[in-house]
Amino acid sequence: MQPWCVHVVAGEAKEKLSRAILDAFEAGGEGHKRTWKYYPDELFEPYLSRSVRSAGGSTAARIGKGDHAQMKAQRAQNYLFFGAPVGMIFTIDDRLEIGSWLDYGMFIQNIMTSARGHGLHTCPQAAFADYHRIIRGHLGHPGGSHRDLRPVDRI
Repeated sequence: MQPWCVHVVAGEAKEKLSRAILDAFEAGGEGHKRTWKYYPDELFEPYLSRSVRSAGGSTAARIGKGDHAQMKAQRAQNYLFFGAPVGMIFTIDDRLEIGSWLDYGMFIQNIMTSARGHGLHTCPQAAFADYHRIIRGHLGHPGGSHRDLRPVDRI
């Protein structure tokens, strides 16, 4: 079925998309929430401990615990595609079931593996999912199939 759609952004289109998302992010992002949950409401072991240890990546970015300004600045880098010249927005119709979502995940993983084989690095991001309305508008996403941009990942 190939239940995915890939939108590639670069140059001015990528810059405009980044600016629109950053404006919403800097304004507090009110009204911008993902339509799906990344984690269950109550995380349980061993995942709770792993989540605490990872600290959302702040350790790798050398951000001190509780430094909310630096954490926000680091998160903003997601919306700048971490300086990559090209971004890819992957979408799937949210009415599909787990088999399609598995196919979708394998497709994304294969693109990442192939890119690495060509000497390119990738960085999948679910952070864009909070701004699906903005993304839909910038991509000219009409609705219907792939009407809900979830999850929105970026390479």
